[in-house]
Amino acid sequence: MQNLATASLVDLMLNTRIPVERLVDWVDQSLLSLHLSNHVVEGQESNHEKLRRYGIRTATDLQNVLESGNVELVDKFQYILNANSDEPSILQSILATLKNEPNLYHVIQWKSFAEHNLVPLNK
Repeated sequence: MQNLATASLVDLMLNTRIPVERLVDWVDQSLLSLHLSNHVVEGQESNHEKLRRYGIRTATDLQNVLESGNVELVDKFQYILNANSDEPSILQSILATLKNEPNLYHVIQWKSFAEHNLVPLNK
């Protein structure tokens, strides 16, 4: 995971036959995975499973939810990984540390480019 999260996307694009969209998605997933705790209590969901239940599978998914501007959603969601809501939000802490990941910038730029250059299928 760490190698994928920190790999040069340009090198991966040039030296593999993997579609760019898939590479970007894998890097995006690996960034989130690296920052999540692997600690699992028997009989309970893992942190990955908790986030997946809410549709969060990548670092940019987490960023989109926590920076959505939906105050009610953020207030409820930000503590789902905490055992105690009196502690600082684990998800807000993860989001803050993700912003220091160089590849997150590239992932966001690629997704923004791809989103703005989609051609409608019905044309």
